[in-house]
Amino acid sequence: MTHEAPPLPTYTRRSLELRAAEYYASIRKPESEWKTIEDLTPQLAEFRHLVQAMAFDAACRLLHLIDQDYLYRWGHYSLLVKLRKDLENNLTETESQLYNLRGIARACHSMGNFKWALALLERGLTIAYELDSKSEISLTLNDLGRAYNAMGRYTQATTAYQQALSIAQEVNDSRQVASILGNMAWICRVQGDVKIADTYLRQALTIARELGNRGDEGLQLGRLGVLKMDLGQIDQGIPYLEVALEIAREIGDRHFQGVWAGYLGRMYFHLGRFNEALQLYEQDCRLASEIADRRGEGASLQLQGDVHFALGRFDNSILLYKRALAIAHESNALSHESKCYGRLGEIYGLLGETEQASSLLNKALDLAYKCGALRSQSRHLLGLSRIWLQKGILTTANEYCLQALSIAVSEHRLSAILIEGIISLRKGDFELAQSTFAEFTQSDQQVSIKTATAYKPHYILATALVGQVACDPRWLDPNHHVALLAPALAEYRRALAITAAPGVVRDAIRDLELIRAAGIEGLEPAFALLEQTIADWQPLPGDALPSPTSLQEDTV
Repeated sequence: MTHEAPPLPTYTRRSLELRAAEYYASIRKPESEWKTIEDLTPQLAEFRHLVQAMAFDAACRLLHLIDQDYLYRWGHYSLLVKLRKDLENNLTETESQLYNLRGIARACHSMGNFKWALALLERGLTIAYELDSKSEISLTLNDLGRAYNAMGRYTQATTAYQQALSIAQEVNDSRQVASILGNMAWICRVQGDVKIADTYLRQALTIARELGNRGDEGLQLGRLGVLKMDLGQIDQGIPYLEVALEIAREIGDRHFQGVWAGYLGRMYFHLGRFNEALQLYEQDCRLASEIADRRGEGASLQLQGDVHFALGRFDNSILLYKRALAIAHESNALSHESKCYGRLGEIYGLLGETEQASSLLNKALDLAYKCGALRSQSRHLLGLSRIWLQKGILTTANEYCLQALSIAVSEHRLSAILIEGIISLRKGDFELAQSTFAEFTQSDQQVSIKTATAYKPHYILATALVGQVACDPRWLDPNHHVALLAPALAEYRRALAITAAPGVVRDAIRDLELIRAAGIEGLEPAFALLEQTIADWQPLPGDALPSPTSLQEDTV
């Protein structure tokens, strides 16, 4: 009697890959120990074996577990795109297709590829509606809003956020509500509506704390700190940003470590602490470069350009702005492109190259209008008003100034009033100029300026005091000049005590020159004080920045 041999086990390539995946699944560390990418080595190996076994949907579900709260938070955007691209067009489950599209889009967004992110999310939204899942529709609309926002398409961003919020509230998704409120606040901030932004952020912060979500808590605290900066409340804003930065470090969020370092640098910038600001900007730039965050890298370069501008290193500043502009253009980030053109225009205006300044500022303004960035619109309008003042075309200067005032962005209000007063002075309307400059000496305005620790309000007030005394009938007698100028000189000294950086002082001198161009004589003590400060300025060792060699002068 013969016996049949038992069937041999099937050792197919797929079965072996799946067995290997099972092995790596069995040796995962507990989630509480996931601190760096090395702790996810088993999951990444499991993912590779699942892909080799063509178990794409299982691989997608695995990646979903380690994506947003780990690989994404740690800044491994390029890796996430690569992993998810291995799944694209191979997924059979509709939910997996949507998760994968959103995951690629999120990583692309953080790398500055907003156009690609937007295209992916538009596809994802179609799938979310096919699933008829309100939660997924809300999540995708929120991500779409972020993409529109990054591209400066604020009206479309607001619409997407409002739709997402309505759905999230309907399904009682508190975390999603907080996320959308925070994102909507950022739109309000860009459009100059700080009060509504503050309300949204505080609501989002309350929800984040109730849920115990440290990442969301840090995000809203950081944003609140930035709002304080916009209001000129620098000392109040710094603690918010310090806590936000501490939380980002605590949870290993490399992206926001760079973001909050950058904003903290801006706080120091406004206080005239330029070397500290530059160190933070460079830290932000390094982090952005390490995680392939091109938009963040570009924003940091622009901020470094601001420091060099303030320090009077205009050549370095121009090169940095041009590098930032190239990245903004590459990323299709209209709002940031607008800022870079505007900064370049301001430099050329200060250097007396009014035609080039006007061209650049008009480009900046067009982009700001295109994306609805009210704060940028206000700043560029004031820049153009100054340029036309320099040219002596008062009617055009006045039109731009009035447009800026009509936008009513609080952070630019003092500058707008100053320019309005100078225009009236140049027109010979001393009565109107006197009443305009007098706005600076009203009690509430005076208190807010006097208690400010930022340097800019002090310089503006000092120049306004010069304009005010020039309207005083006693100014006609040269014997009164010294006494009448005393309050302005005292205010200039307060400003200089905060910072006497050459670029800042030179900007103040330009405004004085605009007043002198009205035929006002006797301003020599003010000019002498500021010009001597520049002559006495001693740069710190190591302040020079190597000039980038990869950028051609015709970038703009």
